[in-house]
Amino acid sequence: MFDHWAELYDRIYAARGKDYAREAARLAQTIGRHRSRPPASLLDVACGTGEHLHELARRFSSCDFAGVDRNEGMLRIAQRKVPAAHLTRADMTAFDLGRRFDVMTCLFASICYLPDDRAMERAIDRMAKHLAPDGLLLIEPGVMPERLRPPREEVMTIDEPDVKLTRRTTAVHETDALVITFAFEVDRPAGIGEFTESQRIRIVPRERYADWFERAELRWSFDEQGPAGMGLFLAYRPTTTV
Repeated sequence: MFDHWAELYDRIYAARGKDYAREAARLAQTIGRHRSRPPASLLDVACGTGEHLHELARRFSSCDFAGVDRNEGMLRIAQRKVPAAHLTRADMTAFDLGRRFDVMTCLFASICYLPDDRAMERAIDRMAKHLAPDGLLLIEPGVMPERLRPPREEVMTIDEPDVKLTRRTTAVHETDALVITFAFEVDRPAGIGEFTESQRIRIVPRERYADWFERAELRWSFDEQGPAGMGLFLAYRPTTTV
């Protein structure tokens, strides 16, 4: 997934109006409201090209940043943006960094690209195991059933001196997933190319997330807005007292 268009990823979402700076500002506000002090460490799971890491690094300048992603091409781009970040190529269901973090993020519905409930639960368990005792886990879900809208076709274009791109998007609802197909036409100095890629994004009710958080021994709440209007789960490990 995304292998064909890692180098185009940021341009595509900039053209679609995704505002990483605004989202990072909202995430920073959320972190500030739920922590008594700024985080000393932050891990972004499924960090992609590092746009969220880059913007969060501007707001938490003394923080130790890390990222995990399966896509090597995207990690190379992320490393250029945040040279000091510790980036690891790994699956979110099985990573083990040998340390814990004050804040962990998993954004842009990344967890919903996993194939089934078992994989999603494993991912949350992995994140929980990397969470510091007073840490905060922020997960941005995909579309939940109550927010589902009829699928529509979309065409977006990029017309810049070094690249001209058309992306046609179609979507089909399945019982528990949204299957999105992207058809690309790309004109670059290296040549003209066409390719198609499909992504299956799971549609999961919040009650199921609640079960997974509880099994990972985390308490949780849900922000209906979140950084980009899709909502945001906030989870933490309750402090035990004797």
